[in-house]
Amino acid sequence: MDEPILVERRISDTAAVLGIVTQINSSLYKLDEKLSMHITSETAILANEIARVMLKAFPDGDADGHRRFHEANVIKAEESAKFWRTLSVEITKFGLLGFLGWAGYALWKAFLMGPK
Repeated sequence: MDEPILVERRISDTAAVLGIVTQINSSLYKLDEKLSMHITSETAILANEIARVMLKAFPDGDADGHRRFHEANVIKAEESAKFWRTLSVEITKFGLLGFLGWAGYALWKAFLMGPK
């Protein structure tokens, strides 16, 4: 029997594939350069904007002083609340003692005068 003749139908396009890979690699390199430049410029713009906002938000850009100011206000408010709470308790306590003293005095006076 005669063996069939095998014909290679696949064509080797190594040069074409290599050209496409090279082109894709070049495009990726350019994209990487653009992205790196964009990230760098965005970071600088963001840092400048944050610095500008910090200067506007805090006197002389002193965020720590701003925090201490608020802490001092909180302490002052807490002390004021404690003062008024204590004052209220003391007024109530001495008011009740005064009333009981007056009531005791009035009852004692009425007791000494006897029945009418």
